[in-house]
Amino acid sequence: MALYETFTIVALVAVFLPALFSGTLPEGVQIPTHFDIAGRVDAWGDKSSFIELPVVALITYIGFTFLQRRELRRSNTAYSIMLRLLKLLIVITLAYINITSYAVAKGWATGLNAIFIWAMVVAMVAVALYYSILVKIIKKRI
Repeated sequence: MALYETFTIVALVAVFLPALFSGTLPEGVQIPTHFDIAGRVDAWGDKSSFIELPVVALITYIGFTFLQRRELRRSNTAYSIMLRLLKLLIVITLAYINITSYAVAKGWATGLNAIFIWAMVVAMVAVALYYSILVKIIKKRI
C-alpha cells in the first residue's frame, strides 16, 4: 500500500474522532456546521452534526477508490495517481474541518484556519490541472 493511501486511511479515521468523542461535550452544546470564507462560524447545529462529514469522507473514500481502480484497469496510471492524491487532500480537509468543529464546541478554537483551507483548495486544483495536462502530453506522444 502506498504511503499516501496509509495517510488517507489515518485521515479517514481522524474524521470520525469528533463523532466518537461527542459524548464528552455538555448536553445542548452548539456545534459549528458551517464556516464563512474567513473561517468564522456562521451556522450551528447539535451533536448529530458530527456524523455528516465522516459520512461524506467515507463516500469520498469509497468513490475515489473505485474510480482509481477502474483507471488502473484501463492502464491509466496518471489518472489513478491523481485520484489518490485528490482523495487524500479531500479527506484531510474534511478531517481538519470536523476536528476543528469539535475544538470550537469545546472552546479550544474560534474557527478554521482559512489559510489552511485555501491552501488545500489550491492544492486540489493544482493536482487536477497537473495530471490533466500530463495525460494530454502523454496522449500526444503516443
